[in-house]
Amino acid sequence: MGNLQNARSSATQAKKSSLRPVERWGYASGNFAKSIVWNTLELFLIFYLTDLVGLPPRDAGLIVFLSLIWDAVLDPVIGFIADRTTTPIGRYGPFLLIGAPLCAISFSLVFSLPTAMAEHGMFWALGALLLFRSAYTLVDLPHNALIATLSNDSSERARLASLRFVFSSLAVFVLAVSSYFILSPDLIEHQQNRFRQFGLLVSVASAAVLVASWWSVRRFDRTAQGANHSISSQLRSLVFFIRDKDSRAVMLYAFSSALLVSVFGKGLGYFAKYELGNEALVSVGLAAMMIGQIAGSICLGRIASRYENAIALKAAGLMLLPATLVFFLSAPASAATLIGSCAVIGFPVGGIWALVWALAPNVVDKQQATCHTRAEGSYFGILIVIMKAATGLSAFLFGWLLTQIGFEPNVQQSDATLLWLRCVMCVLPSIGGISIFLIMSTYGITHANHSSLLTK
Repeated sequence: MGNLQNARSSATQAKKSSLRPVERWGYASGNFAKSIVWNTLELFLIFYLTDLVGLPPRDAGLIVFLSLIWDAVLDPVIGFIADRTTTPIGRYGPFLLIGAPLCAISFSLVFSLPTAMAEHGMFWALGALLLFRSAYTLVDLPHNALIATLSNDSSERARLASLRFVFSSLAVFVLAVSSYFILSPDLIEHQQNRFRQFGLLVSVASAAVLVASWWSVRRFDRTAQGANHSISSQLRSLVFFIRDKDSRAVMLYAFSSALLVSVFGKGLGYFAKYELGNEALVSVGLAAMMIGQIAGSICLGRIASRYENAIALKAAGLMLLPATLVFFLSAPASAATLIGSCAVIGFPVGGIWALVWALAPNVVDKQQATCHTRAEGSYFGILIVIMKAATGLSAFLFGWLLTQIGFEPNVQQSDATLLWLRCVMCVLPSIGGISIFLIMSTYGITHANHSSLLTK
Protein backbone atom coordinates (compact mmCIF):
# COMPACT_ATOMS: atom_id res chain seq x y z
CA MET A 1 0.00 0.00 0.00
CA GLY A 2 2.84 2.35 0.88
CA ASN A 3 4.55 1.64 -2.45
CA LEU A 4 1.31 2.39 -4.28
CA GLN A 5 0.92 5.72 -2.50
CA ASN A 6 4.55 6.59 -3.21
CA ALA A 7 4.03 5.79 -6.87
CA ARG A 8 0.95 7.98 -6.99
CA SER A 9 2.80 10.77 -5.21
CA SER A 10 5.65 10.53 -7.70
CA ALA A 11 3.21 10.63 -10.60
CA THR A 12 1.51 13.64 -9.07
CA GLN A 13 4.79 15.50 -8.66
CA ALA A 14 5.78 14.63 -12.22
CA LYS A 15 2.56 16.03 -13.57
CA LYS A 16 2.91 19.16 -11.45
CA SER A 17 6.27 20.00 -13.01
CA SER A 18 5.61 18.83 -16.58
CA LEU A 19 3.87 22.00 -17.81
CA ARG A 20 6.44 24.05 -19.72
CA PRO A 21 6.25 27.87 -19.88
CA VAL A 22 5.46 27.86 -23.60
CA GLU A 23 2.57 25.48 -22.92
CA ARG A 24 1.32 27.51 -19.97
CA TRP A 25 1.33 30.75 -21.95
CA GLY A 26 0.10 29.06 -25.12
CA TYR A 27 -2.91 27.54 -23.39
CA ALA A 28 -3.74 30.77 -21.55
CA SER A 29 -3.64 32.73 -24.83
CA GLY A 30 -6.79 30.90 -25.89
CA ASN A 31 -8.66 33.09 -23.45
CA PHE A 32 -7.66 36.10 -25.54
CA ALA A 33 -9.44 34.57 -28.53
CA LYS A 34 -12.57 33.66 -26.59
CA SER A 35 -12.68 36.85 -24.56
CA ILE A 36 -12.53 39.28 -27.45
CA VAL A 37 -15.57 37.77 -29.19
CA TRP A 38 -17.49 37.09 -25.97
CA ASN A 39 -16.92 40.54 -24.50
CA THR A 40 -17.69 42.33 -27.75
CA LEU A 41 -21.17 40.87 -27.42
CA GLU A 42 -21.29 41.15 -23.64
CA LEU A 43 -20.42 44.85 -23.61
CA PHE A 44 -21.85 46.17 -26.88
CA LEU A 45 -24.50 43.82 -28.21
CA ILE A 46 -27.49 45.41 -26.47
CA PHE A 47 -26.17 48.88 -27.35
CA TYR A 48 -25.63 47.74 -30.96
CA LEU A 49 -29.14 46.29 -31.23
CA THR A 50 -30.91 49.27 -29.66
CA ASP A 51 -28.97 52.26 -30.99
CA LEU A 52 -27.77 50.99 -34.38
CA VAL A 53 -30.12 48.19 -35.44
CA GLY A 54 -33.13 49.96 -33.96
CA LEU A 55 -34.67 47.32 -31.69
CA PRO A 56 -36.50 48.25 -28.45
CA PRO A 57 -34.37 47.63 -25.32
CA ARG A 58 -36.76 44.97 -24.04
CA ASP A 59 -36.54 43.02 -27.32
CA ALA A 60 -32.75 43.35 -27.38
CA GLY A 61 -32.46 41.96 -23.85
CA LEU A 62 -34.84 39.12 -24.68
CA ILE A 63 -32.81 38.19 -27.78
CA VAL A 64 -29.60 37.94 -25.77
CA PHE A 65 -31.34 35.92 -23.07
CA LEU A 66 -32.86 33.42 -25.50
CA SER A 67 -29.63 32.96 -27.45
CA LEU A 68 -27.66 32.27 -24.28
CA ILE A 69 -30.26 29.79 -23.06
CA TRP A 70 -29.85 27.95 -26.37
CA ASP A 71 -26.08 28.09 -25.91
CA ALA A 72 -26.42 26.75 -22.38
CA VAL A 73 -28.58 23.82 -23.50
CA LEU A 74 -25.79 22.67 -25.82
CA ASP A 75 -23.03 22.76 -23.19
CA PRO A 76 -24.03 19.61 -21.24
CA VAL A 77 -24.40 17.77 -24.54
CA ILE A 78 -20.87 18.75 -25.61
CA GLY A 79 -19.55 17.92 -22.14
CA PHE A 80 -21.18 14.48 -22.17
CA ILE A 81 -19.79 13.73 -25.64
CA ALA A 82 -16.32 15.00 -24.68
CA ASP A 83 -16.19 12.66 -21.67
CA ARG A 84 -16.64 9.75 -24.08
CA THR A 85 -14.49 11.02 -26.96
CA THR A 86 -11.33 9.24 -28.08
CA THR A 87 -9.49 10.34 -31.22
CA PRO A 88 -5.87 10.21 -32.44
CA ILE A 89 -5.48 13.94 -31.77
CA GLY A 90 -7.09 13.96 -28.32
CA ARG A 91 -10.36 14.45 -26.51
CA TYR A 92 -10.90 18.18 -27.07
CA GLY A 93 -8.91 18.85 -30.25
CA PRO A 94 -11.68 17.91 -32.72
CA PHE A 95 -14.14 20.30 -31.06
CA LEU A 96 -11.69 23.22 -31.18
CA LEU A 97 -10.49 22.57 -34.73
CA ILE A 98 -14.05 22.41 -36.05
CA GLY A 99 -15.56 25.06 -33.79
CA ALA A 100 -12.95 27.81 -34.28
CA PRO A 101 -13.67 28.54 -37.98
CA LEU A 102 -17.44 28.14 -37.47
CA CYS A 103 -17.27 30.62 -34.59
CA ALA A 104 -15.39 33.10 -36.79
CA ILE A 105 -17.94 32.94 -39.60
CA SER A 106 -20.98 33.25 -37.36
CA PHE A 107 -19.48 36.09 -35.28
CA SER A 108 -18.96 38.21 -38.37
CA LEU A 109 -22.59 37.59 -39.36
CA VAL A 110 -23.87 39.03 -36.07
CA PHE A 111 -22.48 42.45 -37.01
CA SER A 112 -23.86 42.32 -40.54
CA LEU A 113 -27.45 43.07 -39.50
CA PRO A 114 -28.97 46.01 -41.42
CA THR A 115 -29.90 49.25 -39.68
CA ALA A 116 -33.52 50.22 -39.04
CA MET A 117 -34.69 46.63 -39.36
CA ALA A 118 -38.30 45.98 -40.25
CA GLU A 119 -40.93 44.34 -38.07
CA HIS A 120 -39.23 40.94 -38.29
CA GLY A 121 -35.85 42.36 -37.26
CA MET A 122 -35.98 40.67 -33.88
CA PHE A 123 -36.09 37.24 -35.52
CA TRP A 124 -33.20 38.03 -37.88
CA ALA A 125 -31.08 39.14 -34.93
CA LEU A 126 -32.05 36.09 -32.89
CA GLY A 127 -31.18 33.74 -35.76
CA ALA A 128 -27.72 35.27 -36.21
CA LEU A 129 -27.01 35.01 -32.49
CA LEU A 130 -28.18 31.40 -32.30
CA LEU A 131 -25.68 30.47 -35.02
CA PHE A 132 -22.85 32.15 -33.13
CA ARG A 133 -23.77 30.68 -29.74
CA SER A 134 -23.88 27.18 -31.24
CA ALA A 135 -20.39 27.57 -32.69
CA TYR A 136 -19.01 29.20 -29.54
CA THR A 137 -20.09 26.21 -27.45
CA LEU A 138 -17.83 23.97 -29.53
CA VAL A 139 -14.74 25.94 -28.45
CA ASP A 140 -15.60 27.32 -25.02
CA LEU A 141 -16.23 24.16 -23.02
CA PRO A 142 -13.33 22.12 -24.48
CA HIS A 143 -10.84 24.93 -23.90
CA ASN A 144 -12.06 25.46 -20.32
CA ALA A 145 -12.00 21.74 -19.53
CA LEU A 146 -8.41 21.43 -20.79
CA ILE A 147 -7.19 23.14 -17.60
CA ALA A 148 -8.08 20.02 -15.62
CA THR A 149 -5.72 17.93 -17.78
CA LEU A 150 -2.73 20.29 -17.60
CA SER A 151 -2.04 20.04 -13.86
CA ASN A 152 -3.49 18.34 -10.81
CA ASP A 153 -1.89 20.81 -8.39
CA SER A 154 -4.42 23.19 -6.80
CA SER A 155 -1.90 26.03 -6.45
CA GLU A 156 -0.72 25.65 -10.04
CA ARG A 157 -4.31 25.74 -11.26
CA ALA A 158 -4.84 29.03 -9.42
CA ARG A 159 -1.79 30.51 -11.16
CA LEU A 160 -2.92 29.15 -14.51
CA ALA A 161 -6.44 30.53 -14.03
CA SER A 162 -4.93 33.92 -13.18
CA LEU A 163 -2.78 33.87 -16.33
CA ARG A 164 -5.82 32.95 -18.41
CA PHE A 165 -7.63 35.98 -17.11
CA VAL A 166 -4.67 38.24 -17.85
CA PHE A 167 -5.12 37.26 -21.50
CA SER A 168 -8.88 37.79 -21.19
CA SER A 169 -8.28 41.29 -19.84
CA LEU A 170 -5.75 42.05 -22.57
CA ALA A 171 -8.41 41.14 -25.11
CA VAL A 172 -10.87 43.55 -23.53
CA PHE A 173 -8.14 46.20 -23.42
CA VAL A 174 -7.76 45.80 -27.19
CA LEU A 175 -11.54 45.99 -27.43
CA ALA A 176 -11.54 49.16 -25.33
CA VAL A 177 -8.98 50.88 -27.55
CA SER A 178 -10.82 49.76 -30.68
CA SER A 179 -14.15 50.99 -29.33
CA TYR A 180 -12.81 54.55 -29.29
CA PHE A 181 -12.80 54.44 -33.08
CA ILE A 182 -15.86 52.22 -33.50
CA LEU A 183 -18.07 54.40 -31.27
CA SER A 184 -16.77 57.81 -32.31
CA PRO A 185 -19.78 60.13 -32.76
CA ASP A 186 -20.83 59.80 -36.37
CA LEU A 187 -23.69 58.76 -38.59
CA ILE A 188 -25.29 55.47 -37.57
CA GLU A 189 -24.36 53.96 -40.95
CA HIS A 190 -20.69 54.78 -40.39
CA GLN A 191 -20.71 53.29 -36.91
CA GLN A 192 -22.27 50.08 -38.16
CA ASN A 193 -19.73 49.79 -40.98
CA ARG A 194 -16.97 50.05 -38.39
CA PHE A 195 -18.67 47.30 -36.34
CA ARG A 196 -18.75 45.09 -39.46
CA GLN A 197 -15.06 45.64 -40.18
CA PHE A 198 -14.10 45.03 -36.57
CA GLY A 199 -16.21 41.86 -36.46
CA LEU A 200 -14.50 40.43 -39.53
CA LEU A 201 -10.99 41.20 -38.25
CA VAL A 202 -11.68 39.82 -34.77
CA SER A 203 -13.30 36.64 -36.06
CA VAL A 204 -10.26 35.68 -38.16
CA ALA A 205 -7.76 36.50 -35.40
CA SER A 206 -9.80 34.64 -32.78
CA ALA A 207 -9.95 31.44 -34.83
CA ALA A 208 -6.19 31.47 -35.45
CA VAL A 209 -5.31 32.02 -31.78
CA LEU A 210 -7.69 29.28 -30.59
CA VAL A 211 -6.14 26.70 -32.90
CA ALA A 212 -2.63 27.74 -31.82
CA SER A 213 -3.66 27.53 -28.15
CA TRP A 214 -4.78 23.92 -28.47
CA TRP A 215 -1.72 23.04 -30.55
CA SER A 216 0.60 24.22 -27.76
CA VAL A 217 -0.85 21.69 -25.26
CA ARG A 218 -1.90 18.93 -27.64
CA ARG A 219 0.34 16.37 -25.88
CA PHE A 220 -1.80 16.67 -22.74
CA ASP A 221 -4.99 16.36 -24.75
CA ARG A 222 -3.76 13.16 -26.39
CA THR A 223 -3.22 11.54 -22.99
CA ALA A 224 -6.63 12.69 -21.67
CA GLN A 225 -8.81 10.46 -23.81
CA GLY A 226 -12.44 9.90 -22.88
CA ALA A 227 -13.79 6.79 -21.21
CA ASN A 228 -16.81 4.67 -21.98
CA HIS A 229 -18.74 5.71 -18.89
CA SER A 230 -21.97 3.85 -18.33
CA ILE A 231 -25.17 5.81 -18.01
CA SER A 232 -25.36 4.84 -14.34
CA SER A 233 -21.86 6.19 -13.64
CA GLN A 234 -22.73 9.43 -15.44
CA LEU A 235 -25.85 9.74 -13.30
CA ARG A 236 -23.85 9.09 -10.12
CA SER A 237 -21.47 11.86 -11.10
CA LEU A 238 -24.38 14.22 -11.78
CA VAL A 239 -25.92 13.43 -8.40
CA PHE A 240 -22.55 14.07 -6.76
CA PHE A 241 -22.21 17.48 -8.40
CA ILE A 242 -25.69 18.45 -7.22
CA ARG A 243 -25.38 17.15 -3.66
CA ASP A 244 -21.77 18.03 -2.83
CA LYS A 245 -21.54 21.32 -0.92
CA ASP A 246 -18.27 22.40 -2.56
CA SER A 247 -19.68 21.74 -6.02
CA ARG A 248 -22.81 23.73 -5.17
CA ALA A 249 -20.68 26.58 -3.81
CA VAL A 250 -18.76 26.85 -7.09
CA MET A 251 -21.99 26.78 -9.11
CA LEU A 252 -23.63 29.46 -6.95
CA TYR A 253 -20.51 31.61 -7.12
CA ALA A 254 -20.47 31.32 -10.93
CA PHE A 255 -24.18 32.19 -11.10
CA SER A 256 -23.86 35.26 -8.85
CA SER A 257 -20.87 36.67 -10.70
CA ALA A 258 -22.45 36.24 -14.15
CA LEU A 259 -25.87 37.55 -13.08
CA LEU A 260 -24.88 40.53 -10.93
CA VAL A 261 -21.21 41.50 -11.22
CA SER A 262 -21.39 41.74 -15.02
CA VAL A 263 -24.08 44.46 -14.91
CA PHE A 264 -21.53 47.23 -14.41
CA GLY A 265 -19.88 46.55 -17.77
CA LYS A 266 -23.22 46.44 -19.56
CA GLY A 267 -24.01 49.95 -18.38
CA LEU A 268 -20.72 51.61 -19.35
CA GLY A 269 -21.72 52.34 -22.94
CA TYR A 270 -24.94 54.02 -21.84
CA PHE A 271 -23.17 55.93 -19.06
CA ALA A 272 -20.52 57.28 -21.44
CA LYS A 273 -23.02 58.28 -24.13
CA TYR A 274 -25.80 59.78 -22.05
CA GLU A 275 -24.09 61.12 -18.92
CA LEU A 276 -20.65 62.01 -20.27
CA GLY A 277 -22.02 62.95 -23.68
CA ASN A 278 -19.55 60.87 -25.72
CA GLU A 279 -20.01 57.13 -26.19
CA ALA A 280 -16.40 56.84 -27.39
CA LEU A 281 -15.33 57.49 -23.78
CA VAL A 282 -16.46 53.96 -22.97
CA SER A 283 -13.08 52.91 -24.34
CA VAL A 284 -11.38 54.98 -21.63
CA GLY A 285 -13.46 53.35 -18.90
CA LEU A 286 -12.93 49.86 -20.29
CA ALA A 287 -9.18 50.37 -20.61
CA ALA A 288 -8.97 51.54 -16.99
CA MET A 289 -11.13 48.63 -15.87
CA MET A 290 -8.94 46.13 -17.73
CA ILE A 291 -5.79 47.52 -16.12
CA GLY A 292 -7.48 47.07 -12.76
CA GLN A 293 -8.59 43.55 -13.69
CA ILE A 294 -5.10 42.50 -14.77
CA ALA A 295 -3.67 43.78 -11.49
CA GLY A 296 -6.48 42.16 -9.52
CA SER A 297 -6.25 38.78 -11.23
CA ILE A 298 -2.49 38.65 -10.63
CA CYS A 299 -2.61 39.80 -7.00
CA LEU A 300 -5.67 37.79 -6.00
CA GLY A 301 -4.37 34.81 -7.98
CA ARG A 302 -1.18 34.88 -5.92
CA ILE A 303 -3.20 35.06 -2.72
CA ALA A 304 -5.25 32.08 -3.90
CA SER A 305 -2.10 30.13 -4.79
CA ARG A 306 -0.19 30.95 -1.60
CA TYR A 307 -3.09 30.80 0.83
CA GLU A 308 -6.52 29.60 -0.31
CA ASN A 309 -8.91 30.19 -3.22
CA ALA A 310 -11.76 30.95 -0.83
CA ILE A 311 -9.75 33.62 1.01
CA ALA A 312 -8.96 35.44 -2.24
CA LEU A 313 -12.57 35.32 -3.42
CA LYS A 314 -14.03 36.49 -0.12
CA ALA A 315 -11.64 39.44 -0.20
CA ALA A 316 -12.66 40.24 -3.79
CA GLY A 317 -16.35 40.10 -2.91
CA LEU A 318 -15.94 42.56 -0.05
CA MET A 319 -13.81 44.91 -2.18
CA LEU A 320 -16.68 45.37 -4.63
CA LEU A 321 -18.76 47.31 -2.10
CA PRO A 322 -16.45 50.34 -1.61
CA ALA A 323 -15.37 50.14 -5.27
CA THR A 324 -18.90 50.58 -6.62
CA LEU A 325 -19.61 53.24 -3.99
CA VAL A 326 -16.71 55.29 -5.37
CA PHE A 327 -18.28 55.16 -8.83
CA PHE A 328 -21.75 56.04 -7.57
CA LEU A 329 -20.53 59.07 -5.61
CA SER A 330 -18.25 60.40 -8.38
CA ALA A 331 -20.61 63.20 -9.40
CA PRO A 332 -20.45 65.28 -11.47
CA ALA A 333 -19.08 62.64 -13.80
CA SER A 334 -15.96 63.28 -15.86
CA ALA A 335 -13.39 61.31 -17.82
CA ALA A 336 -11.00 61.48 -14.84
CA THR A 337 -13.51 60.07 -12.34
CA LEU A 338 -14.50 57.42 -14.89
CA ILE A 339 -10.89 56.25 -15.21
CA GLY A 340 -10.29 56.11 -11.47
CA SER A 341 -13.52 54.41 -10.48
CA CYS A 342 -13.36 51.85 -13.30
CA ALA A 343 -9.80 50.88 -12.34
CA VAL A 344 -10.86 50.44 -8.70
CA ILE A 345 -13.86 48.29 -9.67
CA GLY A 346 -11.72 46.25 -12.07
CA PHE A 347 -9.37 45.04 -9.32
CA PRO A 348 -11.81 42.75 -7.43
CA VAL A 349 -13.67 41.84 -10.62
CA GLY A 350 -10.42 40.44 -12.04
CA GLY A 351 -10.11 37.94 -9.21
CA ILE A 352 -13.80 37.03 -9.32
CA TRP A 353 -13.76 36.20 -13.03
CA ALA A 354 -10.42 34.37 -12.94
CA LEU A 355 -10.67 31.96 -10.04
CA VAL A 356 -13.82 30.05 -11.00
CA TRP A 357 -11.62 28.01 -13.35
CA ALA A 358 -9.22 27.19 -10.52
CA LEU A 359 -12.02 25.85 -8.31
CA ALA A 360 -13.83 23.73 -10.91
CA PRO A 361 -11.01 21.19 -11.57
CA ASN A 362 -10.62 20.64 -7.82
CA VAL A 363 -14.30 19.71 -7.59
CA VAL A 364 -13.77 17.23 -10.44
CA ASP A 365 -10.85 15.68 -8.54
CA LYS A 366 -13.14 15.28 -5.52
CA GLN A 367 -15.79 13.69 -7.73
CA GLN A 368 -13.24 11.24 -9.13
CA ALA A 369 -12.06 10.26 -5.65
CA THR A 370 -15.67 9.69 -4.56
CA CYS A 371 -17.28 8.12 -7.65
CA HIS A 372 -14.16 6.43 -9.12
CA THR A 373 -14.95 7.88 -12.55
CA ARG A 374 -13.91 11.24 -13.95
CA ALA A 375 -16.53 13.50 -15.53
CA GLU A 376 -14.76 16.82 -16.06
CA GLY A 377 -16.53 17.51 -19.36
CA SER A 378 -19.92 17.04 -17.73
CA TYR A 379 -19.10 19.29 -14.77
CA PHE A 380 -17.62 22.03 -16.91
CA GLY A 381 -20.72 21.74 -19.09
CA ILE A 382 -22.98 22.19 -16.08
CA LEU A 383 -20.91 25.13 -14.86
CA ILE A 384 -20.95 26.87 -18.23
CA VAL A 385 -24.71 26.29 -18.50
CA ILE A 386 -25.15 28.10 -15.21
CA MET A 387 -22.89 30.99 -16.21
CA LYS A 388 -24.43 31.47 -19.63
CA ALA A 389 -27.98 31.21 -18.34
CA ALA A 390 -27.10 33.77 -15.68
CA THR A 391 -25.46 36.00 -18.31
CA GLY A 392 -28.57 35.79 -20.47
CA LEU A 393 -30.80 36.52 -17.50
CA SER A 394 -28.53 39.45 -16.63
CA ALA A 395 -28.92 40.90 -20.14
CA PHE A 396 -32.69 40.49 -20.00
CA LEU A 397 -32.79 42.03 -16.52
CA PHE A 398 -30.64 44.96 -17.63
CA GLY A 399 -32.78 45.59 -20.71
CA TRP A 400 -35.95 45.41 -18.62
CA LEU A 401 -34.52 47.79 -16.01
CA LEU A 402 -33.58 50.29 -18.74
CA THR A 403 -37.23 50.36 -19.76
CA GLN A 404 -38.40 50.73 -16.16
CA ILE A 405 -36.15 53.72 -15.42
CA GLY A 406 -37.50 55.60 -18.44
CA PHE A 407 -34.63 55.10 -20.89
CA GLU A 408 -35.26 56.07 -24.52
CA PRO A 409 -32.48 55.44 -27.08
CA ASN A 410 -30.80 58.32 -28.93
CA VAL A 411 -32.47 61.12 -26.93
CA GLN A 412 -31.34 63.15 -23.93
CA GLN A 413 -32.10 61.31 -20.69
CA SER A 414 -33.66 62.91 -17.62
CA ASP A 415 -31.64 63.42 -14.43
CA ALA A 416 -33.78 60.78 -12.71
CA THR A 417 -33.04 58.22 -15.45
CA LEU A 418 -29.29 58.88 -15.21
CA LEU A 419 -29.40 58.52 -11.42
CA TRP A 420 -31.23 55.22 -11.70
CA LEU A 421 -28.70 54.06 -14.29
CA ARG A 422 -25.95 54.61 -11.73
CA CYS A 423 -27.97 52.70 -9.15
CA VAL A 424 -28.40 49.72 -11.47
CA MET A 425 -24.68 49.71 -12.34
CA CYS A 426 -23.59 49.83 -8.68
CA VAL A 427 -26.21 48.12 -6.51
CA LEU A 428 -26.44 44.84 -8.44
CA PRO A 429 -22.65 44.20 -8.51
CA SER A 430 -22.51 45.05 -4.78
CA ILE A 431 -25.15 42.42 -4.07
CA GLY A 432 -23.07 40.03 -6.15
CA GLY A 433 -19.98 40.78 -4.06
CA ILE A 434 -21.83 40.08 -0.81
CA SER A 435 -23.22 36.86 -2.27
CA ILE A 436 -19.75 35.66 -3.30
CA PHE A 437 -18.39 36.35 0.19
CA LEU A 438 -21.18 34.32 1.81
CA ILE A 439 -20.95 31.49 -0.73
CA MET A 440 -17.18 31.13 -0.41
CA SER A 441 -17.57 30.89 3.36
CA THR A 442 -19.09 27.44 2.73
CA TYR A 443 -16.38 26.21 0.31
CA GLY A 444 -14.20 23.58 1.97
CA ILE A 445 -11.56 22.40 -0.53
CA THR A 446 -8.17 23.67 0.61
CA HIS A 447 -4.76 23.12 -0.95
CA ALA A 448 -3.96 20.63 1.82
CA ASN A 449 -7.07 18.45 1.62
CA HIS A 450 -7.01 18.64 -2.18
CA SER A 451 -3.58 17.01 -2.16
CA SER A 452 -4.99 14.19 -0.04
CA LEU A 453 -7.76 13.64 -2.61
CA LEU A 454 -5.16 12.86 -5.27
CA THR A 455 -3.81 9.91 -3.28
CA LYS A 456 -7.19 8.21 -2.93
